[in-house]
Amino acid sequence: MARPLSYDRATVLEQAMQLFWRKGYERTSIRDLVDGTGLNPGSLYDGFGDKRAMFLAALEHYCDAVVSAAMAGLRNTRPGAAAVRGFFQALVDASDRERWGLGCLLVNTSVDASQIDADISDAVADRLSAIEAALHDAVARGQADGSIDARQPAEAVAAFLMTLLTGIRLGARSGFAGRDRIGSVVQ
Repeated sequence: MARPLSYDRATVLEQAMQLFWRKGYERTSIRDLVDGTGLNPGSLYDGFGDKRAMFLAALEHYCDAVVSAAMAGLRNTRPGAAAVRGFFQALVDASDRERWGLGCLLVNTSVDASQIDADISDAVADRLSAIEAALHDAVARGQADGSIDARQPAEAVAAFLMTLLTGIRLGARSGFAGRDRIGSVVQ
């Protein structure tokens, strides 16, 4: 009979997420995960399989904790422009000054994903596509309600917004795009 877990999975995923977010997938070692989560190697492997599986679980945790709240605002019934502005504001609000400099775990991973693993690359691409689809729906709603100019197709505006999003998050990581600066732009 298997022994019951003696740790809180959500807490461990939060700790692993923080490590991967700060160091990236490649630079995070099993030793880092053991030290950062307090799990012994056996518990880590029993609970998550391996580093790759733990990363995918931590990425899912990141999407649930950080991305889903921002995306929920895109799907509400506010006028489209307000929903898009609220999405970007939620990203700023979700990042305290320390987290802001980390950028976005999804965007950071997308930079290295093709060199890591096809499953990780696919998981990141799926999440980024879901964000773009939600942006598209909000833009289309905004074009229908008149709050967003309809001269450009909703697909093109959503693609532009994704480019803006990734640029903001990479700029945050590099230190170029400060939280206060971006916060004032979003207003």
